[in-house]
Amino acid sequence: MPVSVTDLAQAEGLLRLDSGVARAQSWAYVQAHGDVPLPLVQVGTERWRLRWTPLGADAATQPDAPLPGWHALRFAVGKHEGWLLADVALATRLADDGVQPDVPHAIFCALAADALGNVSRAVETQLRQPVRWQPDATMRPTTAWLMQHAVGFTVGTDDGATRGSGAIAMDDLAGWQRWQQALEEVTSAEAHRDAPANTANRAPQWMERLAIGVHFSIGQTQLRASELRGVAKGDIIAIEKWTSRGAALECVGTVPGIPTLGIAAHALGKQIMVDAVRHTERDMPDERNPAKPVQAKGLPGAATAGAPVASFDDIEVLTTFELAEQALPLHVLRNLAPGQVIELEQPLNHTTVQIRANGTLVGSGQLVAVGNRLAVRVAAFVHDTPDHA
Repeated sequence: MPVSVTDLAQAEGLLRLDSGVARAQSWAYVQAHGDVPLPLVQVGTERWRLRWTPLGADAATQPDAPLPGWHALRFAVGKHEGWLLADVALATRLADDGVQPDVPHAIFCALAADALGNVSRAVETQLRQPVRWQPDATMRPTTAWLMQHAVGFTVGTDDGATRGSGAIAMDDLAGWQRWQQALEEVTSAEAHRDAPANTANRAPQWMERLAIGVHFSIGQTQLRASELRGVAKGDIIAIEKWTSRGAALECVGTVPGIPTLGIAAHALGKQIMVDAVRHTERDMPDERNPAKPVQAKGLPGAATAGAPVASFDDIEVLTTFELAEQALPLHVLRNLAPGQVIELEQPLNHTTVQIRANGTLVGSGQLVAVGNRLAVRVAAFVHDTPDHA
């Protein structure tokens, strides 16, 4: 009976993340995880410090609805334009009564720009370009828009009091590149100022740049040895155990030789987005830990766990599916944090999926959707070669 197969390239609802935003989010959240400080700035009578913080999309029940109480400020630094967005707590700190619904947006913008005067002057000094704040009431930020276009942050005082949350979004790739360059200069100067005198224990730079292979598992299936022996190019293998999160596909990353490291993440489009980094196997739920195989349920003819088998052909083989190995520099892997983005060479629906039998690489293929089920179309398998004929 013919099987209806839909390529994931045609799946609807995929979040598209621009490469400039992906790099900016990845860089900023790694900096925050590594406790790389941004300098304190004077805002009114207080000294504030900004910390990059991933935006919590999971908490939003309506990701496409305007966020209540959020305000947006349009700005330009030289020729680069963007948005500064603030939740109700931060907006109130900046503009006080200017956040009231009956106050014109231009008044709110003027009050907030005045409160941010020291920030504007610091940016102008750093970039040697003028900063302009421009009233623009067209922006109604949503959680989905912020996740796709912005880098999130929280603001606190030098004594630890929280002042609110916000986000920054640049209009184009050139703007993001200039933003990151300026912040790298600022954080580098701040780090050198606060660095301890003894740096003898630091790893050399060449070692920090070493590429480490990370394997991201997306699911697994139990196959009998007889079924596995019959797999050939063009076959479709259903992934019985997998988890989706909206349009994304959950995955877990591991590093050979470091069994205690687990990276909980979700893959979408051309990005793998990190959700959590765990350093012990027991911290990882069974269904997302390839070191703890889960018995697939509902497989036709699956043998009961522990039951005797009539022949070697009935032995069950754990078949796992992994994205192509991702090479991360050691310093990136060491500082991996929630919110960081790892870019794939190809979109998820075109990337190579490795097929492993009890951990041994036996083939590869591409993801396909078979109805509401996820599967892999086999492109190559071990016994397709003359040596395995």
